Amino acid sequence: MGPGSNTTVRPAAADDLPHILPLTVQNRALQARLDPAFWRPSANADALHAQFLEYLVKNQDITARVLEKDGRVIGFAVSVQQPGLWFIDDVCLAEEGDWATDGAQLLGAIDERPAAMTAPHGDTDRIRAAIACGLELASTFRLIRLDEPSPKLDLTEVRIEPLEALPQHLVDPPLHVFGGAMTAERVVVIGDENGGYAVVSPSVQAPPIYDPGGTTAVLDRVISEDRRRTLHRALRYAAQRGDVGVILVVDGRDEELADLADELDASHPVDVLKWP
Repeated sequence: MGPGSNTTVRPAAADDLPHILPLTVQNRALQARLDPAFWRPSANADALHAQFLEYLVKNQDITARVLEKDGRVIGFAVSVQQPGLWFIDDVCLAEEGDWATDGAQLLGAIDERPAAMTAPHGDTDRIRAAIACGLELASTFRLIRLDEPSPKLDLTEVRIEPLEALPQHLVDPPLHVFGGAMTAERVVVIGDENGGYAVVSPSVQAPPIYDPGGTTAVLDRVISEDRRRTLHRALRYAAQRGDVGVILVVDGRDEELADLADELDASHPVDVLKWP
């Protein structure tokens, strides 16, 4: 809007929910256009998310904010505390909003630290606004489908060699924002003959507002002299237990692993951004 508009960020209230819901519906539609396989909405996504939004706004342990412009709610974001990290979720802006100004004001009002947020990889305006607010690219999510595998992925080998003990550094904070899915007590470590390994989560159900067609796995690390072989071995493991896809978490500086994902025709649905 033009000069003189009144734009503020304030705590969200229950009365804001009818205005917040359309923003999240619009946001999911954008995500689905950018990567239909990763962000495919479930049949009852809107109703389920409406219930979840009410929980978020009314929960005293969660910080929910709205961006109000000239008396209209045009932006929303929540801050949810996870072990060692705040996760900034449901960040969305109305179609008439501008990420460089309105979005930057919304993100700039978030002061929980340390914090991370995800952004659809193809939403360049949102990502530029986040970086302008001091966030840095931490990692990317690369989706490797196993129900329609790339011809370059050999799924025929069945021998899997899990390690008996976890390397100590697996208890370090991971790069992703999946909460407890990758704790040292739950992961599967797929070893190779040279002491390398890949770290695979248990099979993960998508949030009920999304429908990827089955369970997925989070592949958090690929440490090996032959990363291609170890990566393929971890993917075979996930395929054999029935996962339809693997979310490969790639450090923002790891060009080698990004190239291996490209070889397997992995999509790039998500960037993970963090306040340092």
